[in-house]
Amino acid sequence: RERSQFDWQSPDGSLIAAASRIPMAIDSAAGFQKLADRLNETMQEDQTAALFLARLPQTRAPWLTDLRRAATWAPVLGEFASLDTLC
Repeated sequence: RERSQFDWQSPDGSLIAAASRIPMAIDSAAGFQKLADRLNETMQEDQTAALFLARLPQTRAPWLTDLRRAATWAPVLGEFASLDTLC
């Protein structure tokens, strides 16, 4: 089962903050069109809704720029955070 955030317990009993949600490819229009479905999925299944976006560093992602711009106008999509901030 995919989860946005959970504590993974190692064999020695220590806990590590982890995430198991599969990242969504944001480098194409097809990935961008799945945004609403993936947001719905994480809001229904996770206590803390999170959507992981992924792209190759050299790949242009105009959809990501649009999402970041929309997030500055209204907080309806939440906020962008790195894995360090989330876990």
